[in-house]
Amino acid sequence: MSVRAVSWAIDQAPVGGNTTARMILVSLADKADEYGRDAYKYVSAIADSIRKSDSTVSRTLAWMEEIGVIERGNQHLVDSYPEYLRPVVYDLRLDLVQEPTPRQIKKARPGRPRKLVKDPRPEDGKTLSQNETGFFTNDEKSSEANDSNENKTLSQNETGFFEESDEKENPVAPVHPPRSHQCTT
Repeated sequence: MSVRAVSWAIDQAPVGGNTTARMILVSLADKADEYGRDAYKYVSAIADSIRKSDSTVSRTLAWMEEIGVIERGNQHLVDSYPEYLRPVVYDLRLDLVQEPTPRQIKKARPGRPRKLVKDPRPEDGKTLSQNETGFFTNDEKSSEANDSNENKTLSQNETGFFEESDEKENPVAPVHPPRSHQCTT
């Protein structure tokens, strides 16, 4: 089994929306080597595994061979089988990749930009300015806060934002649940 071949069959095989063809490719990729070669399986076994008829599988295999997604491989691999029972050996064309759909392109876009905080108006009438982190602070306090930002914890100021302070106390003690059983190993 080749993880690369199965992944290609599921995500990148150029068969469009034909789910039967995609399921057949997954079934063949399960028997292929890491390069997608030497995949052989009886048509009836593929049909049983994907719950389709033998004629549907044969028709879809012929269509995929016609469009070039699969091609006939080394038929000498099945020489040990009786001549009337030999399956066809296929090579999967892992180099062929389906173009991404508009939905896949849309899902692959980068994350949304960070929203800026709107200008809050404090009750005391002082104006606030936006610092380089995107938060609004009082003008006289912003230069002081930027100068001394080492080894401080956070505390909430009058505007509702957090400022750094020198205190190192934690008002909430951590909760440690009791052990349910004794650990012996």
